[in-house]
Amino acid sequence: MIVPDKKTEAYLNKTAGMENIVRLCRAGVLIPTDFLKAAFLCRSDKRWLEEGRKGLFRLSELSFCMAVLFLVVSEWRFLYTVQGYVLLVLSFLVCACMRKFAMIEFAGAFLIGAMVFLPDMVFGTNTFLYEQFFLWFFLALLWALPSRRTGILLMPLIILNAAIALYGVQFVLPSFRMGIVSFCVLLSVMNMGVLAIREKNDFRLFSAPAFRFVPFTLSCLFLLAGAGGSFLFQGGISVWAFVCCLVFTLSGGVFYLFRRFDRHICRLLICFCALWGSLLLYQGISLLPFSAQAGRSLFFCLESLLVIAAAVSVHQFNTVLKGEKDGV
Repeated sequence: MIVPDKKTEAYLNKTAGMENIVRLCRAGVLIPTDFLKAAFLCRSDKRWLEEGRKGLFRLSELSFCMAVLFLVVSEWRFLYTVQGYVLLVLSFLVCACMRKFAMIEFAGAFLIGAMVFLPDMVFGTNTFLYEQFFLWFFLALLWALPSRRTGILLMPLIILNAAIALYGVQFVLPSFRMGIVSFCVLLSVMNMGVLAIREKNDFRLFSAPAFRFVPFTLSCLFLLAGAGGSFLFQGGISVWAFVCCLVFTLSGGVFYLFRRFDRHICRLLICFCALWGSLLLYQGISLLPFSAQAGRSLFFCLESLLVIAAAVSVHQFNTVLKGEKDGV
């Protein structure tokens, strides 16, 4: 069959369905007057029943979450009692028996966190906040082991980063055992290690793009925190923070542009480079012999140009990707 373009050919190669019929009408391949006839031919009563059942389940899950929300809002003090804690335990047991539903499984993960944090309020255990996060991490890891959902599997990594960050804020940084730049770089390296394990070992379970995007984003955030912390507390970006940001940008750009191409990571790198470049730009302007008002005006002018350059870079990047895709 001769088709006008690759996009229409992709539509025609897909399984017949209501969504593809609408797309063919929009592309001009299918005459709008024949829409009802094509829809009748592709109608599947079994599929509609399945969609209706899924919709009812989602509505019931939403109703359950709204009921819990209004319970917390109206009688939030009830959760600070022993009876409220027992209610959370019973709710978690219900979630453990209905794990096949996505929202129920996520609710169980958050109920674990609630059961970890509430004993200190109910029984007065006087535990540190980072200890509670570490306990939540281990329990969330056990909860995520039998799961196959990307969000559930990523929750322990996010909670672990929060626990280590709180430990640093509460103990490491106030005791001057480690500087803010070194601590943030250490956290960033930890996430890079998780990312390296994911890239080196091609596990089918961790093949989702989120297992690449989330550790990479956390690495960027901690490097930015280190650069921003050195800028606020030391009066400027330290050489160590600048070198780490520069090496991370260059290595990440080369790897995800030439070795394993990922458009989302490349866009994130452009934003990351623009952010730490803004700090470096402000530090450079502060060294010039200008008044405070003139320095700020010059910074915002150059910052606007930097943002425009980043936006143009993203646009050009998308244009190149679209051209390569159309040329295939």
